[in-house]
Amino acid sequence: MTTAEELLGRLVGLDRDGLAKVLAHRPDVLAEPWPRRLDVVAARLASPESVDEALLGLSMPQAQVLRAVQLCDALNQAPVPLGDVSALLGGAAVESFVDELAERALLWREAGEIVLPEVLQRHSFHAEGLGRPVADLLSELTTIQRAHLARNLGVAPKDLVRHFRDGDRVRELFATAPERTRKVLRDMADGVPEVDGMPPLGWALDHGFLFGTYYGGTAMPIEVSLALRGPDHRLPFTPEEPEYAVTHVGIEPGEATSSAAALRLLDRVSAILELAAAEPLPLLKDGTIGTRLVKKVAKDTGATPAEVELAIDLAAQAGLLLADEPPVPRRGHKAPPPTLAPDPD
Repeated sequence: MTTAEELLGRLVGLDRDGLAKVLAHRPDVLAEPWPRRLDVVAARLASPESVDEALLGLSMPQAQVLRAVQLCDALNQAPVPLGDVSALLGGAAVESFVDELAERALLWREAGEIVLPEVLQRHSFHAEGLGRPVADLLSELTTIQRAHLARNLGVAPKDLVRHFRDGDRVRELFATAPERTRKVLRDMADGVPEVDGMPPLGWALDHGFLFGTYYGGTAMPIEVSLALRGPDHRLPFTPEEPEYAVTHVGIEPGEATSSAAALRLLDRVSAILELAAAEPLPLLKDGTIGTRLVKKVAKDTGATPAEVELAIDLAAQAGLLLADEPPVPRRGHKAPPPTLAPDPD
């Protein structure tokens, strides 16, 4: 089932107020041509562009809760219990933030659990200093390799994932590793989940603390990283806006600064118009301003490149500078580049 089909099923089950909340939080889906059917709304909600726009509008605690849901989803491969998300964030009350995410159609609630749409499911968490779930890494092993790993760990092959999800068992086994191996594993668990090459850590590879990857690197499963960080490790969560110092200033400093900036910009525009009157400014073949021109004008006027770009744009928008298309070249001759020159009128 695709994300759009999942969303359509959820939208059909919403009442009028619930659907209104989704559309209020995701107004981009109502862009022209206006959707006339729910399946069109669902398809737009599931589009990567709409999802990205919704993610950019999240508050910090909403984004942190969504990140925790994504991590729990990757580890569980199933609907996520609300308690697991709360525990990962230090036991905080997260239900209100989950409801806010549901109102944006970024997830949905189902019998006390959270379902994440496919478009938001993740399989790598490098931004959090974590790698990939052990289930993904195990799937890249051959049957013989999985059987060998299970034999080393003293479990059945079908129980490998369960073994790695037991943090206490992972920490007990870690305590038996050689001292040098333990140091390297701690460093990787603290935020370097994957390294290039195969370090000489045979014990870690034999016991599933590290896995070789298709690209010749070495990766630590998420479950191992979390276990080695300790049972008290929590993901960052700031449900309340932190306090910050506020300094009140009068309007005079702002007026003085803005006036000086306006006069400076006017001076830059005047200098550029003088340069263009003496010699038209050459543009690129596609009619845009080239980096070389910006640097040259900046050097001639003493302005910064950013000031030059803004001044040229303002002069062009105001009609003070006009683009001059070159005449069609004769056969065998190259066409001169277009130029910017002051309005003769």
